[in-house]
Amino acid sequence: MPNAGDQRNRQIVWAAGILIGLGLVVSATLLFGRKLPGLWGEWASTLIGVMTTPFLMEASFVLIGISIVAVVNHVAALRSGDEWVSLESFEAAESDKDK
Repeated sequence: MPNAGDQRNRQIVWAAGILIGLGLVVSATLLFGRKLPGLWGEWASTLIGVMTTPFLMEASFVLIGISIVAVVNHVAALRSGDEWVSLESFEAAESDKDK
């Protein structure tokens, strides 16, 4: 069983890696996107327009953030396995109190 501190450090490294990677992609698109030829240049220009439009920028970052959380949660669920929990019924608890 890994130490809780090691697992926390690993989570921090993964989160920092995701944020740095996303920052590099956004920065590279803003810096070099308009210089790409053909369809890639048009796509990058459209992406730059979406990233710099106030409402669309926040909405796209919210969607990216939700996607990252969903992927991380899915990976954690796959790693931890099936989490079946059986709860004690209320009637059984009441009958135990009567004794």
